[in-house]
Amino acid sequence: MTANHTDIDTLGATHAEQRLRRNLALIIGVSFFHVFSLIMPVIVPIFESRGLDLGEILLLQAIFGFAVASLEVPSGYLSDLIGRKHTLLIGSIFYAFGTLLLYFSDGFGMLIAFELCMAVAVSLISGADLALLYDTELAIGGLERRRPKAVRRLFLLDTLSAAAASVLASLFLALQSLEMLIAIQALVAWLPFVICFFVHEPPRRVLAKRRHSENFALILRLVLTLSPLLRHAFLALAFWSLSVFFVVWLLQKQWQLQALPLEYFGYLWAILSLVSAIAGQTSHLLKRASSPWARLGFIAFAPVVGYLGLAFFGPVAGFLAAILIFLARGLGIVLLRDAVNSRIPSEIRATVNSLANFGFRIAFTVLGPIVGYMFELGGMRITWLLIAFGSLALNTALMLPLARAVQARGEKPVREIRLETVRRVMRMAT
Repeated sequence: MTANHTDIDTLGATHAEQRLRRNLALIIGVSFFHVFSLIMPVIVPIFESRGLDLGEILLLQAIFGFAVASLEVPSGYLSDLIGRKHTLLIGSIFYAFGTLLLYFSDGFGMLIAFELCMAVAVSLISGADLALLYDTELAIGGLERRRPKAVRRLFLLDTLSAAAASVLASLFLALQSLEMLIAIQALVAWLPFVICFFVHEPPRRVLAKRRHSENFALILRLVLTLSPLLRHAFLALAFWSLSVFFVVWLLQKQWQLQALPLEYFGYLWAILSLVSAIAGQTSHLLKRASSPWARLGFIAFAPVVGYLGLAFFGPVAGFLAAILIFLARGLGIVLLRDAVNSRIPSEIRATVNSLANFGFRIAFTVLGPIVGYMFELGGMRITWLLIAFGSLALNTALMLPLARAVQARGEKPVREIRLETVRRVMRMAT
């Protein structure tokens, strides 16, 4: 009888582990197709084909950023309360409908409707996929003793997805029009919704059912006061991204001004995406082989050098300068996300990631139109220079205290202690 029970328990454990491992592939599939964007390598020309100039494009992105910022934290909190699978399902529906709206859009008004629909999708998906993948890896590893690879794995697949989509975009553009490209994207956009149905919600601790205001106050107190390292890593994750984000919206315009053929945009974007993917995937090796000052210094100052290169060099050297920015982007996103997620419990993971995205979105909402206005007044070179000096000031203010906090801790293995400390505080507050 005991032997039979043991066999049943073993079979049950094996089935549960198989389901969790299958979950890894499904979540990665959902994220892969959310990022698989045939239109992103040529999004600026697409908006221009709808009658927008660069200033209006950046204003449109500011509206999108404000909408995402307004929904970011509530959606992350909702994900922690009702589950990440349901949040991803709802977000996937908005993502598919939003892409369909782009196909039928004509003029600024309809494009606002498209961006608002995509804002709902992004706010729901943002943080939920990472939290779901992270918790699945923790369930497989057991009791959070094995360090998850979720951040590196998700970033690698996302950037490979962007690279694959960029190559296909160039191939399609050589044979078809922008409109056909958008139509294909509208069909592909339904794939994440289908895959979501097969995702399994892994076991996790659930956020306590206290008043929502009390939950938010507790989360903010834990993130900002638990330790200097967590606080500075969170602030860097929230605002450092600005220094590697403007290149996404301005680089295509630079290529247009340099008279590069449109069908080359996808290939160039694929190379930049692969650079980010490789940098993110090797970030753990860099962490072992370098000091905090060296790696955080590179993340802080490489974008500055890259923007200066874009301002003063031609197409070839300018592209090399852009590679420098995308190198920093891959390293920085993975290192900072891992620094934050490895120091917070699953109860609040989606909310904390959404809070970081909220800070970034609010900042871009303010700065995006200003950058567009600078381009209209001074041209591309002046815009690159101002972004370079702004990035220098921002990244110095963020990375200097973070490097000091990392060095003060001596990078000792305190992760498990920190997580248990957080849970103990949460239990006391419940």
